[in-house]
Amino acid sequence: MRRQSARLADAVESIPERFRNAHKWTWDKKRQRVIDAAVATGGHLLLTGLPGQGKSAIACAILGRRLQSVQHDCATWAEVEDASTIRFISDPDLCRAEAMHPLGSKVDSPMYMAGLHASLLVLDDLGFDLASRRHPGAELVMARYNARRPTIVTTGHTRSVVEERWGGGVGRRIWTQSFGINCDEFPAMEAVR
Repeated sequence: MRRQSARLADAVESIPERFRNAHKWTWDKKRQRVIDAAVATGGHLLLTGLPGQGKSAIACAILGRRLQSVQHDCATWAEVEDASTIRFISDPDLCRAEAMHPLGSKVDSPMYMAGLHASLLVLDDLGFDLASRRHPGAELVMARYNARRPTIVTTGHTRSVVEERWGGGVGRRIWTQSFGINCDEFPAMEAVR
C-alpha cells in the first residue's frame, strides 16, 4: 500500500487541497448520480454552470473515486500506473504555465504534457480567458479527443460563446462528444467543505 500511495502522490496532489476529499463528501442525490455514472462509464464529461454550483467539486470527487479504486492490496501494478497519470489542471494554471514556457520551444510545457498523457484529465474552468491569443486548454481538448483519452471539462461558458472565439471544432469536441450536465439545474450547493 505504501508503494501505491507513493506512486499516486502526483495524481492526488494535482487535485486542489479543498477538494481532495470530495469523493468522501455526502452529496445530494442528483450530484451523487452524476458522480456514480461518471465513475462507472469513464468517458468524456462536460460540467457547465454558474460559479458555485459544484462543477469542480464533482470533477474532483470523480478523480478521488478513481484513485481510491486502486488503493488496495488487490490492485495490479498496471492499474496503479494508469491511475498515477490522472491529473486535475485548471485552464488558468495551464495558460500561466504555457506563458512562462520558453518562447520558441518546440515542446509544450510540462503541465500541458502531463494533461495530454493523463489517463483521465479534469480540465477545470475552460475558457477562463477567451480573449487571450493562445488557448492551450482548447488545444489540449482537441489533442486528447484525437488520442481518445477521457476528459472531464468544467466551464461557465455556453457553447455559442466558446465557438465564437475558438471555432466550431472545439465546440463540437466539447459539447457533442461529452455527456453534458448543466449544474445550474441542481439544488443550491452547500458551502465548500
